[in-house]
Amino acid sequence: MVLSISPVETEDVNLLVRKVEFPAHQDNPLYRLMFPHSKEQHWEEKEDEIRWTIDGLLETVHQEDEALYKACGEDGSPVGLIGWTTSPGAFATGVKCRDCPHGSPVVKSGARGVAKFKSRNSFDPPSLDVASWLGISKRLREERQRVIRDCQGNGICRITFMAVDPNHQRQDAFVLSSPAGIRLYSRFGFKAVGIVETKEGNFTSMLRTSCLSPREKTALPLNNNAS
Repeated sequence: MVLSISPVETEDVNLLVRKVEFPAHQDNPLYRLMFPHSKEQHWEEKEDEIRWTIDGLLETVHQEDEALYKACGEDGSPVGLIGWTTSPGAFATGVKCRDCPHGSPVVKSGARGVAKFKSRNSFDPPSLDVASWLGISKRLREERQRVIRDCQGNGICRITFMAVDPNHQRQDAFVLSSPAGIRLYSRFGFKAVGIVETKEGNFTSMLRTSCLSPREKTALPLNNNAS
């Protein structure tokens, strides 16, 4: 599958939320905490949550200190979405589930720079458990601050959210890795299946799939000492 990667524009947000962001998080623990009765909801309640998520992502598109990119298939349909920031002060005030682990729902940042936009479009869906949302947001934000407190001056890149269309999750992937990348790729489920030798070092074929062939399963084992 051929994918294109490009910045997220305002006009992309509605489709990104409906096709990627919202469906990707239905089994996420944060979503279940925020919307504990989601399995009992009618279509109208789901639509409220979708529109709320759209508002949150629209706010983020207008943030200058966060980068948002989308991945689209050959027909232009979105299949993935990611956001990250290197700003130590990004989303420093208010309640933000942006500080939650990967896969967290998009919610409102409350940043001053989008106050006018927020007052015009923001609302809380009736199905939102506000107390639960505030509680888990506070705990996750404190954990983020604890971990990166001493990294403020190092330009740390913080991935704020990531979502993939459920129909495109856990797809096979292939990479030719230099020695330095083997250990990293192995942590994401890639297995070494071959080697291209050169006098300057080797390139390792690595495949991530749930159904390796017998030939691939007997391939050269991964070197655990690789850097």
